[in-house]
Amino acid sequence: MAPLVEAARRGDAAARRILDHAGQTMGTALGSVLALLGHRTVVVGGGAAPAFAFMRKAVDRALVPRHSLIGNVEFLSARLGFRAGAIGAALRVASQPEAAPTELHYRGHRSPCEPAR
Repeated sequence: MAPLVEAARRGDAAARRILDHAGQTMGTALGSVLALLGHRTVVVGGGAAPAFAFMRKAVDRALVPRHSLIGNVEFLSARLGFRAGAIGAALRVASQPEAAPTELHYRGHRSPCEPAR
């Protein structure tokens, strides 16, 4: 997504239209999820974080029809930025030892991070 965001920053109209459409789609999906779960706060991280400034108006427009269901929505930036999803997934796996691999290999060699047996 980085090249698209860079193009939008330079004023590329096509890049901005793409991000606007992505924001509209994101807003529609978020409206449904927020209404279903009853949440009013969205943390923006991962790959969408750098692009969100260009998508925000479209997201807000898409949420307007659901305002009576979801109220005002607060958007927060993830402290971990674009790495938030990967870090969250790693922490989730690490918190479930039964889901973690029993042997870690890197290019055919045992990883130095592998626990001693």
